[in-house]
Amino acid sequence: MRQVLSVLLGILMVPTVCFAGDIQTDGKLKSTLPSGAPLEVASADMVVNLNADKVDGIHGTDIYTKAEVDALVAAATASLGRKRFYVTDPGVLYAGDSALNACASGFHMANFYEMSDPSSLTYAYDVSNAWTRADSGMGPPTCAEGWVRTGFDSATDDVPGRLNCGVWTSSEQDHAGTIVKLPCNFMNPTESGTYIDIKETVWVTLHEWCATGKQVWCVED
Repeated sequence: MRQVLSVLLGILMVPTVCFAGDIQTDGKLKSTLPSGAPLEVASADMVVNLNADKVDGIHGTDIYTKAEVDALVAAATASLGRKRFYVTDPGVLYAGDSALNACASGFHMANFYEMSDPSSLTYAYDVSNAWTRADSGMGPPTCAEGWVRTGFDSATDDVPGRLNCGVWTSSEQDHAGTIVKLPCNFMNPTESGTYIDIKETVWVTLHEWCATGKQVWCVED
């Protein structure tokens, strides 16, 4: 007993105690240090299940979530009076007769002239089915071929800018509709398509068979 007490007293009197292995306890690790960091670690690895109340003095309730940031961006965009637009994700493609149902709530299939000047719009990257590419940043992806409304009468076998799969009711193999994309190559915007210059913007327009699944361009209601 005296030896045990001596060992315990020796430990209590030594300012630093080093152990070669792990320390495990069924109780809590408590520090009574009145000031200074009560814990020091040399590793930069993540500690799993460590739930900290503050990070660098900032409380968790003071940190915005991604959903909150997206809402703030959307509100700021709305305050500027700029509509949002996007192209649907290529993971789900739409034939000509289903293009009108592709856009998320609050958006509709875009008439080309609603988005002919992208500089007056904001890309809705936060919408669930919006597509972005590695270098999209806050803007639209290039080389994304999507159906657009034309503003023309029902047409299935005319030129791009008129073709509209019979006002988006046809998925016939021999019927066609209009698709547009932002050019993949800044040096050659035509890319064997039709070059459209409206309000100094660049779009490539092409036709596609209505039976073919394509992305869809959407604009805010």
